[in-house]
Amino acid sequence: MTDTLPTDADREELDLLLHGFKISRILRLVADLRVADKIPIDDQVTVNDLAATCAVLPEPLLRVLRALAAVQIFQLTPDGRVAHTPRSRLLRTDMQNSLHHAARFWTGPGSWGAWAKLDVAMTGGIPHEAAWNMGRYDYLRQHPDEARIFDEMMANYPDNRHAAIAAAYNFSAAGLIVDVGGGNGAALRHILTRFPGTRGLVLDREDVVGAIKPEDRMEGRIAVQGGNFLDRVPSGADLYMLIRVVHNWSDEDCVRILQTCHAAMAPHARLLIGEEILEPDPARGRPTSYLIDLQMMAMFGHARARTEAEFRDLLE
Repeated sequence: MTDTLPTDADREELDLLLHGFKISRILRLVADLRVADKIPIDDQVTVNDLAATCAVLPEPLLRVLRALAAVQIFQLTPDGRVAHTPRSRLLRTDMQNSLHHAARFWTGPGSWGAWAKLDVAMTGGIPHEAAWNMGRYDYLRQHPDEARIFDEMMANYPDNRHAAIAAAYNFSAAGLIVDVGGGNGAALRHILTRFPGTRGLVLDREDVVGAIKPEDRMEGRIAVQGGNFLDRVPSGADLYMLIRVVHNWSDEDCVRILQTCHAAMAPHARLLIGEEILEPDPARGRPTSYLIDLQMMAMFGHARARTEAEFRDLLE
């Protein structure tokens, strides 16, 4: 480590980071209004016309767009015409791996309130419970609009994880795949599109699987089952998947989930775990990885992202 004095650029960059929560909240606002969808992808629109389309007042919308344009999200001309930048295009709902749903989720009321109580985690508390007097999953059951936004965000995550998983493994020998904690079935849809001889089953909370539309079940190739994977997992499948599930739970609960899967599996069955591996050295890792780790702390307390060594210990 070197002990160097901060520069003016360091001061300016840190000052912007301190304002970061404001940018996140503004992004939720414009995503809720679907502003990016209402701007032609390769053309301009006036702020006045855009405000009318969004059913809001032009003056506050102009101020919001100015702040975002200052960080290269939208272009804004001095005479009040708005156009897209590469960053703002990522907020469109028709973009692959759109960030529209993430913009709506991260500062949604449930998560926003929990982060306001982050300090309780320093003494062993759970910020979400301190904010809402209930666990995260109970909260989502009682706030279905937020729960569905969460499902959409997970289905459109910017790392394109579902397509990557479908491309990385040969699922052709699997007659039935159970996606444990599979959300709205996005991972299975990617897999079954590539492997037409395979069927899938999504196991998740009743409110989650109940929201999966019939047209998203691939003409019956995807079945759904409500339940608690801490207690029981359906038997009879060739493959079981835990995609971005393990990081939501403490080590003790993870062992319980793995044991429940093991109890349901025939000798020939396999369990696939899809998780991001946390880099132990923050200088080499992605900043968002460590922020997701803190999101788990804010939501669940002892849930965590894990390094390769921590995953090995957990599985052993």
